[in-house]
Amino acid sequence: MENGTAELIVSMLGAISSTTSVILFLPQFWSIYRSRGEPRALLGVPVARMVVLWVQALLWIFYGVSLGQIWVSLPGLVNTPFMVASIVIVRRAHRRLAERRAHLS
Repeated sequence: MENGTAELIVSMLGAISSTTSVILFLPQFWSIYRSRGEPRALLGVPVARMVVLWVQALLWIFYGVSLGQIWVSLPGLVNTPFMVASIVIVRRAHRRLAERRAHLS
């Protein structure tokens, strides 16, 4: 296989993998975003899991940058704003529920 063809195949695989990684997280974000006004709907979403996903994305970003491979970094770069927004929305929902419980006690 020619060097140019191999590079093209690797780039195509990287693009497909990155696109898949982005697509996999977006439904989770969309569900969280739609439920932002209903704290009880977000009760089952653990903030710690979201933080771990975010840290993982950051590590992939740094790893990809260190290799000079944009396809490795791209999913983390695209998903990080959605992950941070998800963390903020879920934390606010959990805080609202805790305040309501404290008020009822």
